[in-house]
Amino acid sequence: MIVDKINKYWFNEGHFNSDQRDYFIETLEKLKPDNILEIGFASGRSCVTSLVAGQPNKMISIDIDLDYIGARNHASLMETEFPNLSIVEGNSNEVLNTDFFEKNFKSGVDFAFIDGCHNYECAKKDCENVYPNLNEGGVMVVDDYKSGGPNGCTIVEVDNAVNDFAKENNLLFETWNVNGKGFAIFNK
Repeated sequence: MIVDKINKYWFNEGHFNSDQRDYFIETLEKLKPDNILEIGFASGRSCVTSLVAGQPNKMISIDIDLDYIGARNHASLMETEFPNLSIVEGNSNEVLNTDFFEKNFKSGVDFAFIDGCHNYECAKKDCENVYPNLNEGGVMVVDDYKSGGPNGCTIVEVDNAVNDFAKENNLLFETWNVNGKGFAIFNK
């Protein structure tokens, strides 16, 4: 039933697959987040999964280019269908600042999904910007960590950014990997 609701808004193209969707469903149904922050809307697959499975009071998705895979109209449709969703088009490294969090997430973030820029500096900066605003008991998931074949692609810059962020902040994290799609999972 929950997958049927998600599939109603599942964009034809996208990198977020059904294995990742199923992990999100399981995690978000347990977490029951009030506030969700996503970096990397792309085609909205992770976004709709978060909205349906998590049923947050508020979700903001940030993407640098809503035309990346032709999902601009889909993003508009989702904002119409989900009044608790706001989509911000912009560079997350510039958007995510103290004012943004004070205005939008005064009570903190319960679940964050980082899947934006995939170079070292941007990925690390996203972690640095988001993690301090994560509530106790919250979860921050970083996509593409230790990914590879057959369904993912290796992005060493993301691996290094996650490893350095964790080391510099003395944080432990879990990993998830199914058929080459990987996540780094920070529980606060």
